[in-house]
Amino acid sequence: MSKDLYNNLEEKDWQEPEEYANDFEDNKEIFSKIKILSLKIFTSVIFFILLARVFQLQILGAEKYKKEAQENYVRYQPIEPLRGLIYDRNRQQLTENIPTFKLIFMPSLLHYYQEREDLMKKLSDLEIEDTEKIFQTFYRASNEPIVLKNNLDYESFLDYSNKIRDLPGMIITASARRHYLWSNLISHVLGYNGKISQKEYQEKKEQGYLFNDIIGKEGIEAYYEEYLRGEQGFKLIEVDSQGREIKVLSAQNPQKGKDLILALDLELQKKAHQVLKEAILKNQVSKGVFIALNPKNGEVLSMISLPDFDNELIAKGISVKDYQKLAEDKFKPLFNRAISGTYPPGSTIKPLIGIAALEEKILKPNQLLDCRKDLIYYGFGGSRWVFGGLKAYGMIDIQKALAISCNTFFYVLGGGHPDYPIQQGLGIEKMKEYADKFNLDKTIGIDLPGEVPSFFPDKEWKEAVKGEQWYIGDTYHISIGQGDMQITPIALATYINTIASNGIFYAPHLLKQIQDGDNLEEYQPEIIRQDFVSPANLSIIRQGMRDVITEGSGRKLAGLPFTSAGKTGTAECAGCADERTHAWFVGFAPYENPEITFLVLLENGGESYETAVPVAKEVLEWYFNKR
Repeated sequence: MSKDLYNNLEEKDWQEPEEYANDFEDNKEIFSKIKILSLKIFTSVIFFILLARVFQLQILGAEKYKKEAQENYVRYQPIEPLRGLIYDRNRQQLTENIPTFKLIFMPSLLHYYQEREDLMKKLSDLEIEDTEKIFQTFYRASNEPIVLKNNLDYESFLDYSNKIRDLPGMIITASARRHYLWSNLISHVLGYNGKISQKEYQEKKEQGYLFNDIIGKEGIEAYYEEYLRGEQGFKLIEVDSQGREIKVLSAQNPQKGKDLILALDLELQKKAHQVLKEAILKNQVSKGVFIALNPKNGEVLSMISLPDFDNELIAKGISVKDYQKLAEDKFKPLFNRAISGTYPPGSTIKPLIGIAALEEKILKPNQLLDCRKDLIYYGFGGSRWVFGGLKAYGMIDIQKALAISCNTFFYVLGGGHPDYPIQQGLGIEKMKEYADKFNLDKTIGIDLPGEVPSFFPDKEWKEAVKGEQWYIGDTYHISIGQGDMQITPIALATYINTIASNGIFYAPHLLKQIQDGDNLEEYQPEIIRQDFVSPANLSIIRQGMRDVITEGSGRKLAGLPFTSAGKTGTAECAGCADERTHAWFVGFAPYENPEITFLVLLENGGESYETAVPVAKEVLEWYFNKR
């Protein structure tokens, strides 16, 4: 059919048959009814869903959502307590609390992903470190605040207040930081505070600690955390959508921590620190220890470990990089050698060997033994071993042996010898038994974290660890403080303190009093052991230590206007980079009624009478002149 013909057709020529027209009208009516029915069903379903949701919200979850609605505008805000202060025995202040501010982030105030993304970008302008990590870690936290910036001064407070004005979840609150008035001088004793670790938080959260709390990390700050911390307060505040405070609804004031009065004498600490530091420089060494104890009760009057560190730098908020540098310093300034360092004690162990020999009646009080230059021992198969001394002095008693530090005398006491009336000696088992009585094979129990045990070897240890049997030479070495024996300075000082106190073994302690408002609680000294050495035998050993001052290696103290007793020790250091011996000097004064026990150690300091003895002389002279 042509196009023209198609266009000229009349409409009537294309009308459908009548029966088809009727079917179309019928189907149209059916489809209309189905459409209306579907709409009614859909509307009914939506209505019932909404009705169920309303029921759930208003009836079943009324209390829950009421609480959530309140929490949208009421926030619980903890209030930090002021930390208790620390003083020396004369009430000289050692710490204080400085007012500061901190910038915190409340994750619960961010509700949308886009808000988080925007905030992360803006935080880069605030120089906040580890922003990504913060959001990943605390993404779902509710009311736990996250500290972004600590120890802000007032100028920084004003600056940050302007910068965060329109940032959701960002708040600045008042705080306080620890200030150490004497920094390096007492850093190993006081320690420092720091942000609570994840492990500490898990252990202490039931005690009310929060994820961002500051906690004692080392020293007195850590050991007496429970006294110093105080009790947290709180306030319920009404806030706007940005978390800014509108008004306080209720509050409970925090309670300040208890103040601690230490046994430490600040002026003695200053003098000993100065003298020890000068001796270290003069003798070209890098490490040293000074300890002073009170023989009447075990109080720690002074404790110095050099090199030391500035705990004020850490309190201000040291960076991870700077702290790592401090921790990796080859001289280990963070390491408290007084309680964590272990060393062969050298001849300072000889009073203990003398006590054991007298107590076990291996040696009679006035018995004479030949002080030879060397002790020669013939073993199986004709082997010949030479154990060195210093010089021959002939027949001497225990007091003289201590005064001149005769090695061969103590070899015989420890292991015996066929040429001497003491052929068996104490043996390693008995020596270890008496070392145990003075805790020279364990910790002493000072009130500081980080104390390590001393070590006194025996046959079983050598066989298990070295795979070797015990020889007579091992016993001889231990009897003069050499070999595998390792003693901490605090343990050595405490053993000498027990001799000074006529056999009363006091646990050394730094705490003297606890001040809680008007209530003053005295620390009760702990007696670990007493009446375990006869006074008569102790008197003999004490007299020998007195003779060290009058005629032995401690003669530099002889001219002082008070009496004293002591024992030097020059200990070889196996495996040390510096081959020079460790220099020890221990003792007490006055001799008749001791008021102070002292210990000086210069690592690789050489001959003790040249390096360690002058330190004790200068400090003791100052101490008794001052008193």
